[in-house]
Amino acid sequence: MRADVLNVNESQLASAQERILLEHSIDSGSRHFWVRGTATTGQTLHVGQQGVSISHMQAKCMGREYTLDRPNPFRRERRIYDASGNEIIRTRPTFKGVLEITDMRPQQVPDVDAAFLTYCCALVDAPKRRRI
Repeated sequence: MRADVLNVNESQLASAQERILLEHSIDSGSRHFWVRGTATTGQTLHVGQQGVSISHMQAKCMGREYTLDRPNPFRRERRIYDASGNEIIRTRPTFKGVLEITDMRPQQVPDVDAAFLTYCCALVDAPKRRRI
Protein backbone atom coordinates (compact mmCIF):
# COMPACT_ATOMS: atom_id res chain seq x y z
CA MET A 1 0.00 0.00 0.00
CA ARG A 2 1.44 3.34 -1.01
CA ALA A 3 0.59 6.51 0.87
CA ASP A 4 0.36 8.50 -2.36
CA VAL A 5 -2.71 6.50 -3.44
CA LEU A 6 -4.59 6.78 -0.15
CA ASN A 7 -6.95 9.62 0.69
CA VAL A 8 -8.98 9.95 3.88
CA ASN A 9 -11.58 12.43 5.03
CA GLU A 10 -14.10 12.15 7.87
CA SER A 11 -16.59 9.98 6.00
CA GLN A 12 -14.65 8.31 3.20
CA LEU A 13 -11.47 6.30 2.72
CA ALA A 14 -10.22 6.07 -0.84
CA SER A 15 -7.39 3.91 -2.12
CA ALA A 16 -6.38 3.09 -5.67
CA GLN A 17 -8.85 0.21 -5.97
CA GLU A 18 -11.76 1.13 -3.71
CA ARG A 19 -13.78 3.82 -1.96
CA ILE A 20 -15.15 3.05 1.49
CA LEU A 21 -17.89 5.06 3.18
CA LEU A 22 -17.14 5.25 6.91
CA GLU A 23 -19.15 5.34 10.13
CA HIS A 24 -17.60 5.22 13.60
CA SER A 25 -18.40 5.52 17.27
CA ILE A 26 -16.16 8.54 17.91
CA ASP A 27 -18.28 11.40 19.31
CA SER A 28 -21.41 9.19 19.23
CA GLY A 29 -21.60 8.64 22.97
CA SER A 30 -21.01 4.90 22.57
CA ARG A 31 -18.95 3.21 25.27
CA HIS A 32 -17.43 0.82 22.74
CA PHE A 33 -15.14 1.69 19.85
CA TRP A 34 -16.26 0.52 16.42
CA VAL A 35 -15.80 1.49 12.79
CA ARG A 36 -17.94 0.29 9.89
CA GLY A 37 -17.17 0.71 6.24
CA THR A 38 -19.15 0.00 3.11
CA ALA A 39 -17.24 -0.43 -0.13
CA THR A 40 -18.55 0.70 -3.51
CA THR A 41 -19.14 -2.99 -4.28
CA GLY A 42 -21.54 -3.18 -1.31
CA GLN A 43 -19.20 -5.36 0.75
CA THR A 44 -18.66 -4.39 4.38
CA LEU A 45 -15.71 -3.89 6.70
CA HIS A 46 -15.93 -3.69 10.50
CA VAL A 47 -13.59 -3.20 13.47
CA GLY A 48 -14.81 -3.35 17.05
CA GLN A 49 -13.43 -3.70 20.53
CA GLN A 50 -13.91 -6.94 22.41
CA GLY A 51 -14.60 -6.37 26.08
CA VAL A 52 -14.21 -3.23 28.15
CA SER A 53 -10.86 -2.01 26.80
CA ILE A 54 -9.51 -1.26 23.35
CA SER A 55 -6.46 -3.50 23.87
CA HIS A 56 -8.10 -6.29 21.86
CA MET A 57 -10.19 -5.63 18.75
CA GLN A 58 -11.64 -7.88 16.06
CA ALA A 59 -12.06 -7.01 12.39
CA LYS A 60 -13.86 -8.46 9.41
CA CYS A 61 -13.01 -7.01 6.00
CA MET A 62 -15.06 -8.33 3.10
CA GLY A 63 -15.16 -11.76 4.73
CA ARG A 64 -11.51 -11.82 5.86
CA GLU A 65 -10.95 -11.84 9.64
CA TYR A 66 -8.26 -10.04 11.63
CA THR A 67 -7.26 -9.40 15.24
CA LEU A 68 -5.84 -6.04 16.34
CA ASP A 69 -3.96 -6.35 19.65
CA ARG A 70 -1.87 -4.14 21.86
CA PRO A 71 0.97 -6.33 23.20
CA ASN A 72 1.33 -4.01 26.20
CA PRO A 73 -1.84 -2.38 27.61
CA PHE A 74 0.16 0.71 28.65
CA ARG A 75 1.53 1.43 25.16
CA ARG A 76 -0.31 2.28 21.96
CA GLU A 77 1.69 0.02 19.68
CA ARG A 78 -0.62 -2.43 17.93
CA ARG A 79 -0.08 -5.68 16.07
CA ILE A 80 -2.53 -6.91 13.47
CA TYR A 81 -2.90 -10.64 12.80
CA ASP A 82 -4.75 -12.49 10.06
CA ALA A 83 -7.17 -15.36 10.75
CA SER A 84 -4.27 -17.85 10.74
CA GLY A 85 -2.45 -15.93 13.48
CA ASN A 86 0.24 -14.48 11.20
CA GLU A 87 1.36 -10.98 12.12
CA ILE A 88 0.77 -8.81 9.06
CA ILE A 89 1.05 -5.19 10.27
CA ARG A 90 2.56 -3.30 13.22
CA THR A 91 1.57 0.24 14.02
CA ARG A 92 2.89 2.80 16.48
CA PRO A 93 1.63 6.35 17.03
CA THR A 94 4.06 9.25 17.40
CA PHE A 95 3.78 12.07 19.91
CA LYS A 96 2.48 14.30 17.10
CA GLY A 97 -0.58 12.11 16.58
CA VAL A 98 0.73 10.42 13.42
CA LEU A 99 0.41 6.66 13.03
CA GLU A 100 3.59 4.95 11.84
CA ILE A 101 3.36 1.60 10.10
CA THR A 102 6.55 -0.01 11.33
CA ASP A 103 6.18 -3.44 9.78
CA MET A 104 3.85 -4.62 7.03
CA ARG A 105 3.69 -7.74 4.90
CA PRO A 106 1.85 -6.54 1.77
CA GLN A 107 1.79 -10.00 0.19
CA GLN A 108 -0.37 -11.23 3.10
CA VAL A 109 -3.01 -8.48 3.24
CA PRO A 110 -5.03 -6.81 0.46
CA ASP A 111 -4.41 -3.05 0.13
CA VAL A 112 -8.02 -2.18 0.92
CA ASP A 113 -7.87 -4.18 4.19
CA ALA A 114 -4.53 -2.62 5.16
CA ALA A 115 -5.89 0.88 4.49
CA PHE A 116 -9.05 0.28 6.55
CA LEU A 117 -7.29 -1.47 9.44
CA THR A 118 -4.56 1.15 9.79
CA TYR A 119 -7.17 3.94 9.57
CA CYS A 120 -9.02 2.32 12.49
CA CYS A 121 -5.76 2.11 14.45
CA ALA A 122 -5.13 5.81 13.76
CA LEU A 123 -8.58 6.70 15.10
CA VAL A 124 -8.17 4.84 18.37
CA ASP A 125 -4.40 4.93 18.96
CA ALA A 126 -3.28 8.28 17.49
CA PRO A 127 -6.12 10.74 18.01
CA LYS A 128 -5.42 14.38 17.27
CA ARG A 129 -4.59 16.30 20.40
CA ARG A 130 -6.59 19.43 21.11
CA ARG A 131 -4.92 22.11 23.21
CA ILE A 132 -6.85 24.72 25.15
